[in-house]
Amino acid sequence: MGIVAVRELEEQLVHVEGRHEALAAEPVLPALNAPIAAEREYFYVVERGPVPAQEGEAPANAVRLRGQTLIDLERGRFEDAPTVAQSKQLMRLLINHSLDGQELATRALVRDMMTLTPGPSPKGEGNQS
Repeated sequence: MGIVAVRELEEQLVHVEGRHEALAAEPVLPALNAPIAAEREYFYVVERGPVPAQEGEAPANAVRLRGQTLIDLERGRFEDAPTVAQSKQLMRLLINHSLDGQELATRALVRDMMTLTPGPSPKGEGNQS
């Protein structure tokens, strides 16, 4: 899946989650009505949006993101490796939440395909002299 497709899926999921205001033209924290600072860290909490990160681990329904990642997401910029990695984490969080505990069919398909192994190729078959 290309970056453009991932961005479109991300936008659709954020709209479904009702958190699109968290990724507005000038990214702001909805709860505080404060701009997102590129140098800060945030938790993106499902059904709530980004909140300033506190010390410790992210809550179960959240992922830790750099402010720069949130800004890059809003602007559709995916040149920065940490932005790409954190965007994937956010997508996984939102997809898992949207699936409500069910497994994504493509994951099951890929897992099943990985367990398939081609049978041994008989040597010399059809090449007898």
